[in-house]
Amino acid sequence: MKRIILRTRNIFFPTALLLILGGTVSARAGAVEICASRLDPADWHELFSKGPIVVPEHIVFQFRGHIFGSLMDPNDQGHSLPGGGWQVSLAEVQRRNSVVRSDQALWESGYLAFMTEKPSTLTRGHPCVSAEVQQVLSEQWGWSKKGIAADQNVYFEIYAVYEDGGVVTSFSDDSNPFFFAAARGEINASVTSTINNFVVLEDALQQSP
Repeated sequence: MKRIILRTRNIFFPTALLLILGGTVSARAGAVEICASRLDPADWHELFSKGPIVVPEHIVFQFRGHIFGSLMDPNDQGHSLPGGGWQVSLAEVQRRNSVVRSDQALWESGYLAFMTEKPSTLTRGHPCVSAEVQQVLSEQWGWSKKGIAADQNVYFEIYAVYEDGGVVTSFSDDSNPFFFAAARGEINASVTSTINNFVVLEDALQQSP
């Protein structure tokens, strides 16, 4: 898969956002829960067959939509039928279809995204972890609306990694447990604490309290 890189100029990316106000330091990040998908037992074994999954810093998650199952199965594939459709009531199917149409418009705009600040480790025994993040804003990538409210009913999926002054949207090294999982959409996150701090991936880096 081709590596797609957005280059920026003269960027220094801090590991934390610090703002000094009246001699005090404020750098509270938003918080999320990150989980590996756990649907099919065979897939679960394969997912961790290469060892723990280390989600690195500077990984960009982008809004995907509402959770219909759990964060470990947000699309609720556990209630899907082999020939299509769902093992849920007609009213629930209609509700989901309505929500999907609304989410689709938001997803296509790509207007919400955040980035990890530190590495996090997912294991077979502990497939979910809390992590601190900051919102990512970029006109080029369509991430424009500031602030991401805490809402555990919606989820975000890995979209890219920020490295060497660019945004890379491919994960093609299957020998790496993280790349293997990310390329298959097997790592999801939901926002547990409102994200008000942000970075702007443009010609210059901006910071917020």
